[in-house]
Amino acid sequence: MQQARIALMDTIITDYIEFGKKLIALRRQKGDEAVNELVETDFGENFMEHLNVVVDEIDNEETRLLAIRKVTNEKSISNFSKLLVVLEVLIVSLLIVGFRVISNNTTKRNKAESDLKRNNYFISSIINNSHNPISIRDRSGKYILANNPFSKIFNVGVDEIIGKRYNDLYAKEVTDLIEETDAEILGSKNTVIKEYHLSLHDGTHFYSSASFPLFDESNNIYAIASILTDFTLINKGKEALNRSNKTLQQFLNSLQELMDTSLDVICIIDEEGRFTQLGSACERILGYTAEELTGRKYIDFVHKDDVEKTNEAAAKIMSGARYNDFENRYCKKDGKHVPLIWVAIWSEDERLMYCIARDGTEKKQTLKQLKESGASLTNAQKIARLGSWEVDLQKGLVYGSDEFYVIIGKTKEQLGNSIEQFLNIPHPEDRAALRKAFEITIHEKSPSAVEFRIIHPNGTLLNVHCIAEIIVGEDDKPKWLKGTMQDITWRKKLEEEREVVIEELTKSNADLKQFSFITSHNFRAPLSNITAILNLLNYNDLDNDNKELLEMLKTSSLQLSKTIDDLTNMLVIKNNVNEAADTINFKDIYKKIEKVLSYTWTEAGAYIVTDFKVPFVKFNAVYLESILINLVSNAINYRSRDRSLLITIKTGTNTDGATTLSISDNGKGIDLTRHGSKIFGLYQRFHENTKGNGLGLFIIKSQVDSLGGKIEVESEVDKGTTFIITFKGKSLTEIGLQTNELEFAENKTV
Repeated sequence: MQQARIALMDTIITDYIEFGKKLIALRRQKGDEAVNELVETDFGENFMEHLNVVVDEIDNEETRLLAIRKVTNEKSISNFSKLLVVLEVLIVSLLIVGFRVISNNTTKRNKAESDLKRNNYFISSIINNSHNPISIRDRSGKYILANNPFSKIFNVGVDEIIGKRYNDLYAKEVTDLIEETDAEILGSKNTVIKEYHLSLHDGTHFYSSASFPLFDESNNIYAIASILTDFTLINKGKEALNRSNKTLQQFLNSLQELMDTSLDVICIIDEEGRFTQLGSACERILGYTAEELTGRKYIDFVHKDDVEKTNEAAAKIMSGARYNDFENRYCKKDGKHVPLIWVAIWSEDERLMYCIARDGTEKKQTLKQLKESGASLTNAQKIARLGSWEVDLQKGLVYGSDEFYVIIGKTKEQLGNSIEQFLNIPHPEDRAALRKAFEITIHEKSPSAVEFRIIHPNGTLLNVHCIAEIIVGEDDKPKWLKGTMQDITWRKKLEEEREVVIEELTKSNADLKQFSFITSHNFRAPLSNITAILNLLNYNDLDNDNKELLEMLKTSSLQLSKTIDDLTNMLVIKNNVNEAADTINFKDIYKKIEKVLSYTWTEAGAYIVTDFKVPFVKFNAVYLESILINLVSNAINYRSRDRSLLITIKTGTNTDGATTLSISDNGKGIDLTRHGSKIFGLYQRFHENTKGNGLGLFIIKSQVDSLGGKIEVESEVDKGTTFIITFKGKSLTEIGLQTNELEFAENKTV
């Protein structure tokens, strides 16, 4: 429509120019009278009226288009710019026509001058009423015409601009641009378009200047006209659009980054069912890259047996439904199928479906494992005769596992599901115990356990063990009572049988001990008699053979007597399991063994180092003295002949706070690889050509064990041996024993 108006205006102006040419030619040929007759026609008046109507329509249309273009996109901005260019060309054409009419119609004839003045008025009205700043300056740069929009740029009146040069109005960088423009126009006689910005009272404005030459009747340039177009709003719109595009691009980049880093396939599908965007997880799950899937229809990859339900689900999603757990199978690039679990929503505004697909393989495996675990749990409950139950305290309902009902011998229907029916399961004499256990669990919020009897429907009496615990809600009030019930009838029977066996073993052990003591006592008298008789015999009356036989008999009787004494001592130790323990000072015990063994270790050239960091221990004094004598004697007996013997006796505490006693030497050592398992055995010896009967370590271990301690050994051949005794209970220093005698013993060397 606007183009039609412009074309019409161009036609009108062209006709008017032709009419002017006819006037000039007619005046030259026939004189002024002929011109006046032609001018008296309505052509000139109709022309200006017609032209004014067209200009008003163009101006109104321009105003309407400007309002629309403020809220349109960049395409509308481009069209608006084109329209402005057309308008500029039109106004330029009007100016050219006006100026040409003014310059060509120089006649002073009244009618012609009147028409020309009227035309000039209309052209001035067009210029002044234009929204665009318009100005005309002569070749020297002085302004000879300016409209109101142009004067408003400088916040002055039009009269203040006329006669001034452009360098009086503009900043230097703009005047340089205008000088460059004028020089280009004067040289090329063509229209020149430039862009520049001005700092005005309301901020910086951006302008596009279309400057063109004005010619006189001799076709010489006498002035230059300029039409400015303020595209500040357009420029700001572009900047806002660019910022919006940048923000949108950042969002899209972030979205793509999120899609690429997700372990699930995040994708967007258009309304035709084609992938428009995908995350990189598709390559890991499906084998296809995002580029390979983009533009393809998702239904082409769905397993043929799942196509129908997938289409149904897609239709529901596009109708507004939201799927959070839709599952189907997709064909991978290698031909295999993978289960996918989908979450999808439809955007009606964008006509796009946003989806997240997760590999369902793990879920299927988990469900399979859960099913297998459930079966295993059922089997385990069946094997262990263990059932589980739950009580909903809010609803008063009871739920049980299959094995629970098997144990009580009733079905769910036969038992019922009320708490009262559950509490009546035990034998009438045991029901109070179950109620009390439940009350404790609920009120104290702590687990409980109770044993009671059940009368099975088949008449047998069962023993069961019941465990209960409470589950509280967010308000800290009991919500559920959960527990287990196990048939322990077989265990009770075993316990009864065990008690019988223990009783029999205890009686047999007592009889055996009595027999051992009797045997030891009865053997001791004959052996003493034999030894006495052997001592009374006169060896001088015997020959050598009989003397040798008697010596052998004497040796055997002494060995037998020693064995009986050792066995008697062991029986005494084993029998005194809970031997009384007293608080002992290690330093006092050491002084006693020092008196007993001082000659022996002096003769052996031994060095004894003591370090009693923990000076006291709760133990049997006789046992501790015996242990130290045995271990120090062993260190002397099994010393190395290649170096002086060093024995270290020290006390301390372990990580559990118990007192420890260690006796170390640098003797021959023991091959623990060969003898480690039997080192504390009966009659065990680990070195040849040495004294001893192999009972010492056995007796030491028996003494330590009898009071709840333990003994360990560390040894290396030809390096030495360390025995470590750990006493039962906490160290006396750990439990805060205070005594004036609590002091560290100093090192001592003999």
